[in-house]
Amino acid sequence: MMDVWECESYEDILELYRTDTEFANHIIVKLSLKVYSFAEQLSGISTNVSLYMKTKKMKISKFYGEEVDLDDKVKVSQKEFQVKLESKLPENMKIFMFLLKISKKIEISIKLPNISETIQKQVYFPVLPQTMYLEQKTKDDFLDSVDLDDRRNSFQGQFQRFILEMDENYNFSLKYPIFYLMSKNDTLYFFKFICWIIGLYINVLCFVVLELNDLQEGTRDLDSRKL
Repeated sequence: MMDVWECESYEDILELYRTDTEFANHIIVKLSLKVYSFAEQLSGISTNVSLYMKTKKMKISKFYGEEVDLDDKVKVSQKEFQVKLESKLPENMKIFMFLLKISKKIEISIKLPNISETIQKQVYFPVLPQTMYLEQKTKDDFLDSVDLDDRRNSFQGQFQRFILEMDENYNFSLKYPIFYLMSKNDTLYFFKFICWIIGLYINVLCFVVLELNDLQEGTRDLDSRKL
């Protein structure tokens, strides 16, 4: 694989995952997610596996910083463990970062028969490409209007609308990627902001020109009166 294609950054793989259905549904990607999920589950039992996963996440956290999700960040004191920050990560670490981006950890409560107490279990789910097509404006509008005390019910009430938007954006981007980039709300909002900046600049420029003209006319009037 390395002889065929060299991975420059995890964003390249993530973009391929977003835009190529064959790659997103490929058996190798699914197996990689299964192996990652198994390693995470095993890290809770085995000390060696836990240290191995902790070391990798530590390097990822140091290298990518804010790009790493909060759930995946590992904070380790310098006395506990020291990691040399490399100028360029090896390819396997970029792939590991990609796996972190397309998998999410969810803790669920399981009620078993004949047992009064519930069991807490961590489950890892793949992040589908469709979920990456929910536009930022939709997220901001939801966060601005949601009732924090009842956010779960608020989210469930909007869930079908979110699913519809993600599916439509995803299917449209696969058929017409250029038109999708030009017509999505985030792009239109950016164009609107640029137009607003240009309009403000034109207004300020016009104001300055008019003030200069008034000043020149006032100077001419003074000169004519002196004459």
